Amino acid sequence: MVAFGITALYVLLPLGIVVFVESSSIIRKVRPVILCYIAGILIGNSSLLPEGSFQVLDVISTVTVALSLPLMLISLDLSHWRELTGRAGLSMVFAFIAIMTSSALCFLLFGPRISESSKIAGLLVGVYTGGTPNMAALQQALQVNTESYLAVHTADILVGGVYLLFLLTVGRRIIRKLLPPYRDTYAEGREIEPLSLKALQAMLTEKAGLSVLASLGTALLIVALGGAFSLLFAGEASTVAAILGITSIAIAVAFIPGIRNLPHSFKIGEYVILVFCAAVGSMADFSRLLTTIPSVLGYVTAALGISIVIHLLMCRIFRVDADTMIITSTSAIYSPPFVSAVAISLNNRNLIFPGITTGIIGYAAGNYLGVILARLLSLL
Repeated sequence: MVAFGITALYVLLPLGIVVFVESSSIIRKVRPVILCYIAGILIGNSSLLPEGSFQVLDVISTVTVALSLPLMLISLDLSHWRELTGRAGLSMVFAFIAIMTSSALCFLLFGPRISESSKIAGLLVGVYTGGTPNMAALQQALQVNTESYLAVHTADILVGGVYLLFLLTVGRRIIRKLLPPYRDTYAEGREIEPLSLKALQAMLTEKAGLSVLASLGTALLIVALGGAFSLLFAGEASTVAAILGITSIAIAVAFIPGIRNLPHSFKIGEYVILVFCAAVGSMADFSRLLTTIPSVLGYVTAALGISIVIHLLMCRIFRVDADTMIITSTSAIYSPPFVSAVAISLNNRNLIFPGITTGIIGYAAGNYLGVILARLLSLL
């Protein structure tokens, strides 16, 4: 019953926020995705949730990620994929260079005061090019002790949460002033209309019923097939395999006009993303800061901060636009599941596909880059 109650709360929370947003002309300027993330943080760091809620939230976030990817991808016209990925690939290379450079610099700054500092640098490269699965895999590959790993992981949750909130709020405005504006020759379907109560009501009408069921049924089938594909792999590799499988199948299905033209797929996916943001926000437990080694927190903060600055500078030099920089920074630092939420905040759906694509490249490259840097720094 507790799990059911928590699930119901997070499923209905976005609906309440959408209604709340439309109740005020001032609040209406704030996108629901931002408010869901903030609401999740407030709930998670209060005493409202019962003990053991973290496991339920973890399941909710996993399910919503799996379901949102196909719902959003099947609605995209990917016939112009080359136009949508070129700059993103360049920006992702810059992100790789940035985190490798910043991790090496922080090793020189913090190394003498932290044990296993070269290995921690490797962990940071892994997590900020591919995501948590890479960091977990690198713990095993580099033989990082549990205490160091947990300290880095906790610091990453805290620092990464702050940067994500920055991107979803004022960050995009600041970066858009520093980098060229987003332009492309293919602008069809670029803008994302904010999720509204009217849009949600439209999905509940008898006329829309069949198309909504068709969208959900297609997404569930894709998730099931992607999940079956992941069973061929063991451990953390299964997570990467599941995302690869779901993404690949959804991309293939998006080329079928009858499915791509289902009218409500993207909006359903957007609502699912709101549930995801609320759940992830609630998992960011700021009380963990008290148990994190201060020097490790400084290490992680400096590594991420310096890498973002380097990424920005390289994008400015090579004229990469602001939206592409933001989406590739998201796919590198947070992994593909967060791309849709940030694309929605940017009001640019064209970036979902290149963001997920570059994020998958990050999954593939993260372990290699992490091991290489850790081995090189251990020689110093």
